Amino acid sequence: MAAQQVPPPAGGSRIVVVGATGNVGTSVVQALADDPDVDSIVGVARRLPEWTAPRTRWMQADIAEDDLVELFRGADAVIHLAWLFQPTHDRITTWRNNALGGPRVFDAVAAAGVPALVCASSVGAYSPGPKDRTVDESWPTDGWPGAAYTIEKAYLERVLDAFEPAMTPTPPRARQSKERQMSDPDRAASALPAWIRPPTNRTEEVIAMTTAREIMTPSPTCIRASETVLDAATRMAELDVGALPICGEDNRLKGMLTDRDIVVKVLANGKDPMAVHAGELAQGEAVTIGADDDAREILRTMSRHKVRRLPVIDGHDMVGIVAFADVARALPDAPVGELLEAVSTD
Repeated sequence: MAAQQVPPPAGGSRIVVVGATGNVGTSVVQALADDPDVDSIVGVARRLPEWTAPRTRWMQADIAEDDLVELFRGADAVIHLAWLFQPTHDRITTWRNNALGGPRVFDAVAAAGVPALVCASSVGAYSPGPKDRTVDESWPTDGWPGAAYTIEKAYLERVLDAFEPAMTPTPPRARQSKERQMSDPDRAASALPAWIRPPTNRTEEVIAMTTAREIMTPSPTCIRASETVLDAATRMAELDVGALPICGEDNRLKGMLTDRDIVVKVLANGKDPMAVHAGELAQGEAVTIGADDDAREILRTMSRHKVRRLPVIDGHDMVGIVAFADVARALPDAPVGELLEAVSTD
């Protein structure tokens, strides 16, 4: 089928979404439609849908055989999401769409002069990894030879690795997508809504990719609000830690108790640590972080409240503790240094 040229909008950005009727594609189209900075959306699919979204025009095309250049011409960005999962028993059919259709999309992007390409990647592209530690994006993307999905995802990674340096001198990367910038990096950077752009440098990328759940110490030991400060001090010594979360009888977090609290608020005031209960030192609402909050929120929360430890909450449950030491091990030196300065100053 011959693809038609889609006229550009009168002004603003125009985004083409390839594979726009899949689960991810429909969400992306809706998010773009909700974004006031996006003036025009072109949804490309093998079969036209019955639903539509504001400022969206649907075009029918098969990426494995149709002309895509005219569809892409005048676009500010192309988001490639088209992926055929079924039939899993027919590898020729999935290979035709995924491994052959994908490069046709990339070539059409280049031929049409589109400044930015976003291609959905997958954890399935990565080679099998160790079971005792996490790995980052530097881990090989050679897939696993036992599954068509991983073979095709890994193949597309190699195609993108060859395609990207030919089109831009400084290829940026993001964990679950790859943005390929063309001849005008400034135009490419502004072509995409902020929520879909990859970070602009490695430090921002690491911070955006790191969550509290990934770096926390799990299953922390609590001190009960009804237990004494002496009990807390003894437990800190046994665990070799400088702070303990204070929990009520309902196991809900009541606050944090630090070794400094014991010294300043109890011993320095001549109080008996056997007579003071931990719950008496739980003042106000505890400062916490969500388990799926990224490192940017961890840095902001620690800096704002000048704390070195944050209980990690998942729903109503405390699932871990993020300490300054955890942040220092996980993040680059620059943000760690800034955090240290922030929590050390009055």
